[in-house]
Amino acid sequence: MRVLLLDRDGTLNIDNGHVYTPDDLQLLPDVIDALTRFRNAGYSFFIMTNQGAIGKGLQTMEDYEDTESCLESLLLEGGIEIEGTYFCAHHPDDGCTCRKPAIGLWKQLQDDHDDVSASDCIMIGDKDTDILFGQAIGAKTARIASGQYPANVKADYEVRDLAALADILLVS
Repeated sequence: MRVLLLDRDGTLNIDNGHVYTPDDLQLLPDVIDALTRFRNAGYSFFIMTNQGAIGKGLQTMEDYEDTESCLESLLLEGGIEIEGTYFCAHHPDDGCTCRKPAIGLWKQLQDDHDDVSASDCIMIGDKDTDILFGQAIGAKTARIASGQYPANVKADYEVRDLAALADILLVS
């Protein structure tokens, strides 16, 4: 099974610093087209996201769930099914084991999907924590280079968006 592990904000949708409600959610251009190409090549999709705004009290769990449901509906309207969503709701300073780059979200995914192997995965995100997470579980990594966050950790692939990654990986 080939798998894309997708960060949410900055990878699937515009990261404007406060994607707390469905009204704040806007897919990045070409996300549906790029994911369709990956789906047609046999990839499955999981979302792996830190949502520290919940732990900070800036977003309620209900707003998070509504936003995530909206995202999955927008993707499904485009023919893209998400196999599972795994998120950390803790405050960044809580020291939990699920906040990327810690691998707790991976352990949760493995509990639910023991047929998913890290060697078959590509972790895609726009932050060093995403890349470090992918490296920690033994997956390939791809950074969506937005320029919004520092890129101190080298990813296997550095691309401008998911479409550019598809151009590299899905060579006919």
